[in-house]
Amino acid sequence: MKKWGFILIALVCTANSFSQSYPEDREKFVKTISSLTSDYLDKEQKDFLKDEFSVALLKSTDFPDKYFSKMVATCNLMESKRLKVYPEIYNYVFSVYSFVKNKQPESSFTAWHSSVDKLLDAKNVNKFKDFIETSAGFFSKGMLASSSNEEWYFYGTYLFEFTDRPIIKFTNGKLVCGFPNRGAKKDEPRFIDSLVVYNTNGTYDPTLKKWIGQGGKVNWVKVGLKENETFAELGNYDASLKSNFIKADTVALTSPFFPGKKVKGTLNERAFRIIREADRNYPQFISFERKLIINNVLPDMDYVGGFSLQGASVIGIGNATELAQLTIKRNGKKFLVAKTQYIAIEPAKIVSNITQTTLYVGEKDSITHPGVGFTYTKDSNIVELTRGKSGVLQSPFTDSYHQLEWYVQKVTWKRTGTDLYFTYEFGTSQEQRIARFESMNFYDARLYDRLQGMEQVHPLAALYNYCYKYDEFTLTEGKAATALGKTIDQVKTQLLDLASYGFISYDTENKIIKVNQKTKVFIESRAGKRDYDNLIFVSDMRPKPKFAPEQLKDNPALQKVAAQDSILAIQRRLMPNFGSMNLGTMEIALEAVDRVTISDAQGSFVLPDRAQVKITKNRDFKFTGWASSGKFEIHTLEANYAYDANKINLIKTDRSYFRAKPLSQADGTRSIALGSPVHGIVGEILVDDPTNRSGMKKEITKYPILKSTKPSKVYYNQEDLFKGVYDSARFYYTCLPFEMDSLDNFSEKSFRLKGELVSAGIFPVIKEDLRIMPDYSLGFSTVAPPEGHVFYGTKAVYKNKIVLSNNGLQGAGVINFIQSTSDSKAFTFLPDSTLGYAKFENKPVEAGVQFPDVKSPDAFITYVPRQNVLKASSTQENELAFFNGEAKMKGTAIIQPTGMTGFGIISMQKANLGSDNFKFKRYDINSDTSVFNLKNPYPEEGESPLAFSSNNVNAHISFKDRKGDFKSNDGEELKIFPVIKYAAKVDLFTWLMDQDEMELSKKGGGSGDININTDLNLAQPNMFSIHPDQDSLQFAAPKVKFSMKSKVLYCSNTTFIDVADARIYPDSAKVTIHKNAVMDPLLNSKIVANYVTKYHTFLNANTTIAARRKYTSEGDYPYYDADSVKTLIHMDKITVDSTSQTVATGTVKSEAGFKLNKYFDYYGPMKIRAANPLISFSGATRINHNCEKFAKSWMSFSAEIDPKNIQIPVTPNMKTLDGQAIAAGIVWRDSRQKDSIRLYPTFLSSLEDPNDPIFITATGVLQYDFSSKEFQIGPKEKLLNRNEPGNFISLHTESCSMNGEGKINMGMDYGDVTVDAIGTVSYNQQSGQTDVNATLKLNLPMDKGVWESAGQRIVDYEGSKPLSFETTNIEQALLMWGDRKTADKIKSDYTLSEDKKVKRLPDEMEKSIVITGVHLKNIPLTKDIRGLMSSLEGAAIVNLYGKPVMRQVVFRAAFEQIYSQNGDHFTIMMQVPGGPDYLLDYGMMKRDGTLNIITSDSELANSINAIKEDKRKSKGFLYQISTNSVYLGKLNAIFE
Repeated sequence: MKKWGFILIALVCTANSFSQSYPEDREKFVKTISSLTSDYLDKEQKDFLKDEFSVALLKSTDFPDKYFSKMVATCNLMESKRLKVYPEIYNYVFSVYSFVKNKQPESSFTAWHSSVDKLLDAKNVNKFKDFIETSAGFFSKGMLASSSNEEWYFYGTYLFEFTDRPIIKFTNGKLVCGFPNRGAKKDEPRFIDSLVVYNTNGTYDPTLKKWIGQGGKVNWVKVGLKENETFAELGNYDASLKSNFIKADTVALTSPFFPGKKVKGTLNERAFRIIREADRNYPQFISFERKLIINNVLPDMDYVGGFSLQGASVIGIGNATELAQLTIKRNGKKFLVAKTQYIAIEPAKIVSNITQTTLYVGEKDSITHPGVGFTYTKDSNIVELTRGKSGVLQSPFTDSYHQLEWYVQKVTWKRTGTDLYFTYEFGTSQEQRIARFESMNFYDARLYDRLQGMEQVHPLAALYNYCYKYDEFTLTEGKAATALGKTIDQVKTQLLDLASYGFISYDTENKIIKVNQKTKVFIESRAGKRDYDNLIFVSDMRPKPKFAPEQLKDNPALQKVAAQDSILAIQRRLMPNFGSMNLGTMEIALEAVDRVTISDAQGSFVLPDRAQVKITKNRDFKFTGWASSGKFEIHTLEANYAYDANKINLIKTDRSYFRAKPLSQADGTRSIALGSPVHGIVGEILVDDPTNRSGMKKEITKYPILKSTKPSKVYYNQEDLFKGVYDSARFYYTCLPFEMDSLDNFSEKSFRLKGELVSAGIFPVIKEDLRIMPDYSLGFSTVAPPEGHVFYGTKAVYKNKIVLSNNGLQGAGVINFIQSTSDSKAFTFLPDSTLGYAKFENKPVEAGVQFPDVKSPDAFITYVPRQNVLKASSTQENELAFFNGEAKMKGTAIIQPTGMTGFGIISMQKANLGSDNFKFKRYDINSDTSVFNLKNPYPEEGESPLAFSSNNVNAHISFKDRKGDFKSNDGEELKIFPVIKYAAKVDLFTWLMDQDEMELSKKGGGSGDININTDLNLAQPNMFSIHPDQDSLQFAAPKVKFSMKSKVLYCSNTTFIDVADARIYPDSAKVTIHKNAVMDPLLNSKIVANYVTKYHTFLNANTTIAARRKYTSEGDYPYYDADSVKTLIHMDKITVDSTSQTVATGTVKSEAGFKLNKYFDYYGPMKIRAANPLISFSGATRINHNCEKFAKSWMSFSAEIDPKNIQIPVTPNMKTLDGQAIAAGIVWRDSRQKDSIRLYPTFLSSLEDPNDPIFITATGVLQYDFSSKEFQIGPKEKLLNRNEPGNFISLHTESCSMNGEGKINMGMDYGDVTVDAIGTVSYNQQSGQTDVNATLKLNLPMDKGVWESAGQRIVDYEGSKPLSFETTNIEQALLMWGDRKTADKIKSDYTLSEDKKVKRLPDEMEKSIVITGVHLKNIPLTKDIRGLMSSLEGAAIVNLYGKPVMRQVVFRAAFEQIYSQNGDHFTIMMQVPGGPDYLLDYGMMKRDGTLNIITSDSELANSINAIKEDKRKSKGFLYQISTNSVYLGKLNAIFE
């Protein structure tokens, strides 16, 4: 029914609105239009009706009556047609007013209104809506049309006309189209972009939104050009105002580019969203003329061609037959000409995508490209010519000066510079950075074959033959396809491939193919009709191919190459250019050119140093580096290649190598570089006849030819030949100038170089031809003349064979020197000495200058005749045998007239001695500095072969006395015993050669640097374990004896040994060590741990030391209690943990009767950590007292204990070791038997029932306080300061009374109601009575407001007395339920206030009823109930919920303990003296609790009764007002 009512009301309202008429009274009309539109108009529109329209209609005579009458009638007509008052009627009224305001002629108004009438008369009024909206927009803002993307305006004179449709004629005005800036702020432009036609006339049809314009002017101001310099004058033009552009077919452009001339052309202008600066490309003008001249379009740049102005950018335009041309000058002369169909000449840069480019270089030469990308950037003043990847763009540059084709990605030129740079596009990956510079006569047979693929006719041959046949080398795509026998689509990919190699130039845009000269070169070269070359320069920055891991494995040479390739790749990645061309010298300097091939036929190529070459005119080039031709290769310091002569000019070189075919089958089949380089060759290499670069003329066989025009030299100073002893300044072979043809196939046997040898004074000059020796060196073999050669400039004469090769200068003979004889078949003659392997013997001499006996069947002899010295050295197979073979030396014996010395290692049957300076006598070996190793004479499996080792000792060994005496040169020095795996720091020792013993002693005062010790007068360690598992175990032993036979070290006077953090004292100061560093156990030792803090000591210890940080032991620990009573506790295990700390564990037996002190018994495990002065106990303790009511139980615990101050942790769930629950405090006995319900005391006592609730207890630590004679439990802080928060329990050992304070657990179940208590509890053993003084917090979910009001009434009652902080424990409750700061502030504020009031209490209290000063005791056994009752009839209400009260009351309470599922029960009675009373009785039925309230406070009773029952009831709780006096009677009965 309601729905129908609403619909009826809506229909009535609608009918009323249709019947609404606009009055013909002007004043009423104004009020009507204002009233009807007030809900729709903004402030500006309302101001218009009030300040303009009403004034014009009511206070002015300008508004004609007939206009008004017409307006009223039309408004009513619009209303009848259900047109809205806003916007349609409002826009109409505004438009009529605008005709009056703008003083339009009546004819104009009539014409406009005719359109209104006609459109209103139509069935569809949508066109009227559009028209009237357009009218309002035009009259208000000059707007002609709008959409989301454009708004059209005209500002000027207008007149409306009407024929069959409305027309607006405009004269002498400005036509504007703008792209709206929708989010523009006040100070931001209205339009993002706009087009403006100035001084224009036109006719506008608002229904079609079409504009026909005549005349006007468009300028380029919006893109930064000056208004009076650049503008277009329009003729007739038109525009659709549904769009955002205009187009004029013919305009006259005035521009600074054409001073004094107007250029005819077309114009396009538009307004649109500008996102990028590149979008500012309107207005756009295109000239009709195609040969306009613009000199200095930019400095030193002239332009000829068509002209277009797009935004601020000048665009040069042409077509396929008439290209636009840009000429760039250098030094006033034409340098670069760029021809194209389209070139953008912007203020900041010039860009053309496909450009025929010519650079004029030299006198008559040029560099050309048929279609390169052209860019000039004004800021950098750089021209960039960029090849593309398709079409004509990929054609090469053609260089007539150097006769090269450039396959380079980009060429750049800074106009102020003198260089062209060859480079790559930014972002080009290193893998694509490669440039090629090919000779115009270059041919590559492999490329030719690849291009043919599977084709029967080679595509190059097909194209060339077609062009030759029709004498037409520029083809269309169709003709090229015909030539190749394919369709156009089939042939495009193939044409692009040919264009990429420069065989054709392919203009994909105009579909034109030009067949280049390179095609002819390849065709004729293949056919053998022309000579060709292999010359190509490749600048390759790409990383070298990587080797596979399996190739690199175990191949150091390849690994080195891979590392060099990686470094090279990094260097080349950073290169900005492939190279450059200097426009002055015309030299091309290229980088990253690893190899230049000159002739494949003659094996001629260049490997430039630093991969750099310089190319000059006609493919000549300069280089330093390796040049190779045939079997000859030479490293040049200055060289060049002359293309016309086809030769390499060697201006300055350092070394060159000939290669030889293998002289024997064992050397393989590949040519071998001779090991003797020729130095300093100057001359030339004729690569081949200049008419036979390709090598096709097989009859020409003498090339390559080497011509040496100056003397050159061969040196033998290579490092691997006696470390370069043949000094090149004194020992060399001089080659006379020579010519050698057929470098690729000369005969090794007939190879000769004439010259002479200068041998550094070994022999006179020897004239003998160099030839190829068997070791692939340059040398000779000859015989001395019959009279012999002078030898080393001495009187000696040499008459045997002389051989020169890479083995040196060699011969044969016998050397007799002092007591020695050396006989050899192959001596090598060095500039200062003679070397060779020889049979050697030295005879002994005992009288005078002594010499030992020495022999060797094959020693290496060094004879230095000028110094009168002969050296005999052992070889790998043969040692030098001394003393009738008892000693053999690997080393060198030095014989001089003064005696024999030497260096090396002397091996004896049981020892080794090494030194750099031996002095030999007939039977003795002496050395100031040596290394002595004593062998293990009785080795066992796995043992070291050495029994003793010592470094840097002064040694004297006598084979006559049979002993060795040694003294350390460093004072105390480590002497090694490998079998024992120990080192001894001593300074003297003696080896008894035949007894197999060593005696060592320590006489020096050397300082130790290994042990960290703060004690004074302690011996520094001198014995060190070198066993890898013992971590340098060390100790002091001044005397040591070593038996090699038993393999034992006997150490004496050892006071202690430090292991880990412990100091271990051997019982007898003796230590015995066996092989592998095994130490005998130290019986009856003492351990101090740690030796810095000395917290713990162990006695009677049996200790096994395993390492510097590892030992095991067992012994007795002396435990001292607070009274210094000593008890020895046996530690079953003493060892070291992972932190190198000594840890001892043991177990105290229960029957041992051990006491922590006389008040605490203990049994169970214990643990000692050296760094901790405390002892860890993890067993059970029992307190000692004589209180009969307190059962004593063992309590399990785990804690660190200070024997001088016993504190044992107490946790909430204390148990005995068997898991039985124990407690400390007062406990409720909860029982089905009512008479059994009571409070009973415990102190580390077992519970009567595990489920008995704890009334009060404490946790923290248990201690015995000697001054108060009581056991105490509580937090450590509270034990120090009883004012700290927390619970506290104490048991007095004399009175057996127990006291507690803190949180009290009433031990009763009230369901959703809880009673919290803070206070003190005392137990009297004699009376069995428990007394409580508490502050109670009743947490009752009741309405706070009614109770807070009651609280205010109590405070305001005159008879109420304030509570006392002194007689209650409210302060303790504030501390527990708040914090110390809060408690102190409340107490201070309350004490200092006159009215004894406080403003706030802790949040935890404000949600409850809090009563303090509550004294409770056991309900007598004579009563029917069990529990607690108040013992004093006084207490104080602290607060009723959020209202602080702080007033004393008469108080009675009973808390009944009930063993049932119904929960417990309490009754509380409070009475304000002389004032209201309050009784709260709470009981439970099953799990639902009910609080009955009996009160004389009528306001409280009424307020509670006013609360609906569902609001007084929560899930398990209900509170209500009661008048039943039985509750009070029951309470009073308890107190009777």
